[in-house]
Amino acid sequence: MSTGSLLDPLNCVEAWDHLRDALTLILRRNFVEDQKPVALLVSLGICGALIRLLDSDSLTVQFVLNSPWTMSFCVELRRTLRNQGGTENDYCRLLISQLAPVGDILLDAIHSKVNHGEATSVKERIPNLKSRLVYHGRYPHYNLVLVHNTS
Repeated sequence: MSTGSLLDPLNCVEAWDHLRDALTLILRRNFVEDQKPVALLVSLGICGALIRLLDSDSLTVQFVLNSPWTMSFCVELRRTLRNQGGTENDYCRLLISQLAPVGDILLDAIHSKVNHGEATSVKERIPNLKSRLVYHGRYPHYNLVLVHNTS
């Protein structure tokens, strides 16, 4: 997704559907409990990839945005970012802190393209994502943790 050109329209639609569904499952916490750390790690990258896919050609973008699944995803993302699910736990707090910068950008971009047919690129609005790999714990009981920073 970091290359200059996007895939052909069919691949963009398939990528959008897959990434949207994956992030929806993360937002709904619909995965095996052991996968919670992985879900938190990949959520930011998935959100960034969805933003990048909004730079596809206008017909492809309109096709994916007119899907009822995309509208349902937007409701779920908005609910999570506003913490309207009524759950206050570590997972929700971490997920909100991960998605807050790019989640709002994604929702704004979708809203602009659906309601106003905005044809401008959203690339400039994507924050610079930096990651680092951190060792946590002591040998032999340590873990690798991927930490995302936005700037």
